[in-house]
Amino acid sequence: MRRALLLVCSMLLGSACTPASSEAPRDAARLEGDMGLLEPFRAISPKEHVPHFMVMDTAGGVHDSRRMLGKGPLLINFFASWCESCAAKAPLVSQSLKDAPAHTAALAVSLDDDSTWKYVDDYVSDHGMDYPVIRGAEFAKFALAFDPVQAVPTLVVVSVDGYVVDFQVGLRQSDTERLPRALQRAASPVAQTTANLTPHPRNP
Repeated sequence: MRRALLLVCSMLLGSACTPASSEAPRDAARLEGDMGLLEPFRAISPKEHVPHFMVMDTAGGVHDSRRMLGKGPLLINFFASWCESCAAKAPLVSQSLKDAPAHTAALAVSLDDDSTWKYVDDYVSDHGMDYPVIRGAEFAKFALAFDPVQAVPTLVVVSVDGYVVDFQVGLRQSDTERLPRALQRAASPVAQTTANLTPHPRNP
């Protein structure tokens, strides 16, 4: 079954993969009530400021957009442990983060379901992902807001002043130059140039 899914994935969105479902998280309501966590409620357009969010990673760390934005770019990396294109793109992501402007922050969002979640820790370790991992199933609204097509790999680059400057879906040769360029651009405010930003998958 997994092999068949990967075969279909290779023909979608430039070697991007789409999980079978994106069910609402079982614990999200409890977490929001107990911890005051906050998720965006709709897909984000590049012509608007990223809404405030507060999410928890798998180690229990809380990430507040009000503290992350304003200091440097933000990269959100959507992946799955079974996604071959994600593994192929991982070295580029790691190198781009090493070369990124000062104060660049990164969050990874795993779209693994219960059947493959046990492989995520090994995947993260094997690919040198030394930044926080969010479980997409626990923060489904957050995942859908930034990756509405729920395809992996997807990279979202957010500028220092809180605008999405690039969506990269799938694996393409041009990403080698495109990702570093997007991170450099995101280091400067872009509020006055939003008309030139990369269109959102739901807002062409």
